[in-house]
Amino acid sequence: MVLVVNFPSRGSRVVGFLPSFSSPNPHLTCLPSASWRIFISFFFFFLLRTFPLRLSWCFCMRVCVAGRRDAQPTREKGLCGLCMQACRQFLRHRIKRGGHTAWVCEVSLAEMSKQGEGIFSEGDTTALRPPFSSAPVARRLTTTEEAVRRISLFYSPHTYAYGLLSALVLFDEAKRRGLLDPKVDAGKFFVHPMALVRHPEMFSQFFGPERSQFFSAMLQQLLAVHDAEYSSVVRVCRSQGVDATRWIPFLRGLCLCVIAGDPILSEASFVIEDLILNGVLHDGLSVPGDYNDRGVSVADMLMEAAVELGSARLSELSLSVYRQFLPETPYAVSKRLALCITRGERRHLDWNLRCLPRKPRGRSRLKR
Repeated sequence: MVLVVNFPSRGSRVVGFLPSFSSPNPHLTCLPSASWRIFISFFFFFLLRTFPLRLSWCFCMRVCVAGRRDAQPTREKGLCGLCMQACRQFLRHRIKRGGHTAWVCEVSLAEMSKQGEGIFSEGDTTALRPPFSSAPVARRLTTTEEAVRRISLFYSPHTYAYGLLSALVLFDEAKRRGLLDPKVDAGKFFVHPMALVRHPEMFSQFFGPERSQFFSAMLQQLLAVHDAEYSSVVRVCRSQGVDATRWIPFLRGLCLCVIAGDPILSEASFVIEDLILNGVLHDGLSVPGDYNDRGVSVADMLMEAAVELGSARLSELSLSVYRQFLPETPYAVSKRLALCITRGERRHLDWNLRCLPRKPRGRSRLKR
């Protein structure tokens, strides 16, 4: 096993070797003992403490198994998982330290999000059943009209703007309007958008009772500018000939429901089915055109809503609707899907890093 460290200025260097855990008996699978686990842990702890530069490490493992073929993938996966588990605590330590030299290991972030340790990830939306699916449904929670109302209530302009716009835009605009002191630390002002999405009623407690009113007005104004100049959701609603005042709260509320993992998500597929089949809901949403046109229109609007906030889960729902009405996925839809994934990664980093405390450079230099 070879450990490779990637230096930005000098290229890759091999800094260490770890012995291979291969067994002399080809019919046996040899696993590392507890002493090897301790050795691996301290070895990577030494590397992460010694090299303050940006590290990127990889394992090049050579496993010699002369027996059955199916033993090799399982064994390699076990060794990789062991090494990642040994290093996870130290990678997490580097992420929490943050500062201007913070770096992120995607694998470690994914593992921490699964363990529910505060790192953002979209909620478990297994209840987001694709429309016209043959999957069994125990019972519906509510009627279609009530589901539309509850999903639309998730949308609040200032809450959505706080998650949509970048932290740099919000922080600079708040300082320009005099809502914040120029010397205030961004990490002490911002709260994680996930907390605001799940608890919108605590907006005044998060940002202060005096500042929250002006900050909410600022967010709504920034969102209005975004809708007028940049929002693809507004454009697609107008191009489809639907009532934007009803569809935009529903689409954006559905995005926030996906992120929060609300149980009402199980009703979203029934809402889409009724819209495509009937074209109109009683005192609610409506889609013009025939059956096929309605299906493509709904898929287009779902995709643009997913792209705007970077929701991969909602883009999967849109693709499932496309497959019902188109023989193959259009190239333009594939491009929008790629953009959705990119924006989702950017939002993922922005939401998780905006609350990290910044280490003051001047004080650190004086201490040195």
